[in-house]
Amino acid sequence: MPNLKYASLTFVSKNKQKHEEYCSLLGIANLDFLDISAAEPHSMNLETIVGEKVRQATQQVPDYLPFFVEHTALVIDEWKGLPGGLTNVFLSTVGNVGICKMMKGYKGSERLAKARVVIAYYYNGDIQIFHGEASGCIASEPRGKNNFGWAPIFIPDGASKTYAEMSFEEKNQSSMRKKAVDQFKKYLDLHFEF
Repeated sequence: MPNLKYASLTFVSKNKQKHEEYCSLLGIANLDFLDISAAEPHSMNLETIVGEKVRQATQQVPDYLPFFVEHTALVIDEWKGLPGGLTNVFLSTVGNVGICKMMKGYKGSERLAKARVVIAYYYNGDIQIFHGEASGCIASEPRGKNNFGWAPIFIPDGASKTYAEMSFEEKNQSSMRKKAVDQFKKYLDLHFEF
């Protein structure tokens, strides 16, 4: 694959806050952003979901443009992986408060969870997948106003604050996105000029 100009990399999403995180994590202040929504399949498998997002995006993004999509999930150990790929369904129906209420009787290790992300990079018919995961637990109630999604109920290992109580910089030091982006950057370094 020939080297490409880094400036041509585009993040495809409906979520502008995720775009801001990727600008920071990738160190690309002017990372292009395409506001394209994709219908998410109801699946527990994050790779299936990002694969479908890529498929839908290729119908709207010019062929010459390298782009990436992502999907995050909250995985509660005691719930056998739920909500997983269905996290957005849980958030749109019961919300963070509802998830905490459903976990009211859970104690200690029963509250363990993982924050996962899968990034799918697409260019010229080729898809590369990158994974990131952060371990932690579910808070007893939503806390904090920063961030979005399930950030108010996830406390990463070694922290006492939820992602939503952390500053942008604090969260980005150890988040699941940071771990996936570290792998993604290694791949990009082989294929982009700076």
